[in-house]
Amino acid sequence: MRAELSSDPGDFRARDWSSLVVGDPEGTWFHTPQFLKTWWEEFHGDAELRLAFVQDGGETVAACAFEVRNGLLAFLGGFDVTDYLGPVGRPGVEDGAAAALADAVAGLGWARADLAGLVSDGRWLPALTRAFERAGLLPDEDDDGVTPLLVLPSTYEAYEASLPPKLRHEARRKARKLEREAGPYRLVETTRDTLDAHVGRFVELHRGSKGPKGSRRACSSTTRPSIAPTGRSRRGWCWWPT
Repeated sequence: MRAELSSDPGDFRARDWSSLVVGDPEGTWFHTPQFLKTWWEEFHGDAELRLAFVQDGGETVAACAFEVRNGLLAFLGGFDVTDYLGPVGRPGVEDGAAAALADAVAGLGWARADLAGLVSDGRWLPALTRAFERAGLLPDEDDDGVTPLLVLPSTYEAYEASLPPKLRHEARRKARKLEREAGPYRLVETTRDTLDAHVGRFVELHRGSKGPKGSRRACSSTTRPSIAPTGRSRRGWCWWPT
């Protein structure tokens, strides 16, 4: 196996690796080119993009998005946004793909690497550790804490009903305040089929907002707990002013 590196943002679309995300037990929506493209466009600043595509027999069997910023190599996606980062690929290719990735990034000219965001009991962490050790890079492995996963009810009404009475009353009070101060809103249910479009709309609203907190736009559930570990999104809800 060998890894091809690209610095072209167009490859988020041209070399879409969504099927690898779906097929990888550790894949999440945060590994998809759709999310990573959006993150890159909004937050890349002075970072350098490096997309790695692991080839085997003419097929892409694994992919990973990196950034190099001020001499630091990291997985693309933002530590402040998600804890789900790193490569995805077909089950069974981890060792070969990790070796190809280590060989490819070794020559990128970085001084330090912080490759956080891997599942502690998953397949990719030990594979990458072995690969970097064989490449003479001697990684240190550290526990960065536990990422919570919230499994949400299937409807907003069921979510409200599951809250303790005090929290339910507070949520409804804030909903009334939102309508009073920001105007009418509608409740939009996000599913796997609509997630990309809704996140795109959220980014559009973010771009047009003023001040550090935006124009009083709120979500009752963030994208993060609405994502299942398999990369198949569970349902979530957002309030959009109309």
